[in-house]
Amino acid sequence: MFAYGTDLHLPWHFIPLIAVLLMLIGNVGCNRGYLIFQSCRDSRRHRAALAAELASLLDLMRENLRLIRTDAGYVLSARGSAAVYRGTIGRLTFLREEEIAAIVPTYVLVERMEALAAAHTKAAGSAVYRFEAGKADVQQLRREYRKVAQAIEKTLALLAGQGDNGEPLVAAAPDAPEVRLVPIAA
Repeated sequence: MFAYGTDLHLPWHFIPLIAVLLMLIGNVGCNRGYLIFQSCRDSRRHRAALAAELASLLDLMRENLRLIRTDAGYVLSARGSAAVYRGTIGRLTFLREEEIAAIVPTYVLVERMEALAAAHTKAAGSAVYRFEAGKADVQQLRREYRKVAQAIEKTLALLAGQGDNGEPLVAAAPDAPEVRLVPIAA
């Protein structure tokens, strides 16, 4: 149909190379899209796991405040309650900067509270601290437990996508866990 030497010359020998390049570009584009999808999914899952763990820690802090208020003579340890955070500390990079900036100090407060409870009480097993007469500064423990609980509440609100005024910061993911905050009793 076309003869060499005419203006409509089509280099037929480049067609396989062009086809391979188009397949390569398509494959790279599909793989990149899948990696972005996986990263977003992992971020949502990690955020949900940390939110669940923080909600559990908040319940523990509230229980300790109740135990102090009722003069039970002991508080519960939070030592084993940060397993998700400790186990996935390398995956914090999946989260947004403001989430990381809230999560890390909150867990530092939890660890500090645990050290303070250990300093002011006597361990009675691996999960309970008993108050010793004259050694425990119960009011300081109450203040610190309240401070930790408030930090956890703020972090949970941020993970749920809410600002300080309760307004959403970003649209929540369809599979994000619902977090309800209850005021702390004195």
